[in-house]
Amino acid sequence: LQGDWSSDVCSSDLAERWLIQASARNAASSSPSPLPDLALARVYLALGKAPLALAQAQRSLSYQPTAEGHFLSGAAHYELNHLDLAEQSFSDCLEMNPDYYLAKGGIGQVQASRGQYKLAARSFEAVLEKEPGNVQAKENLARLQRFLR
Repeated sequence: LQGDWSSDVCSSDLAERWLIQASARNAASSSPSPLPDLALARVYLALGKAPLALAQAQRSLSYQPTAEGHFLSGAAHYELNHLDLAEQSFSDCLEMNPDYYLAKGGIGQVQASRGQYKLAARSFEAVLEKEPGNVQAKENLARLQRFLR
């Protein structure tokens, strides 16, 4: 199964350097925002740097819990094969925003990794109910079909 945690992120070194500087300036402010750390977490996921993505997502959550922060934390945990923590983070995301369909897909990926293919299929179908054209959910569902026969 595949995950695309990048979703339209520029993965250049320049963007990464700029976001590192923005995150550092943000951390030094009297009321830090989660946004620079969320953006940097996305870049790190796109670059395959899951440990750094996790650190940035958790840092953003320490400033202000957001559905996005929980989702990115879940994505990083999934990439690190921390399935229980990934599932919990995706569930926390859905608790904050029940319409965050990407978190439902993340739970589906966790379920598929555990061999819970019927549950995973239902999760991907739930994504497709919200976004019928979601290519990733369609592909993941198609991959599961060989296990569901």
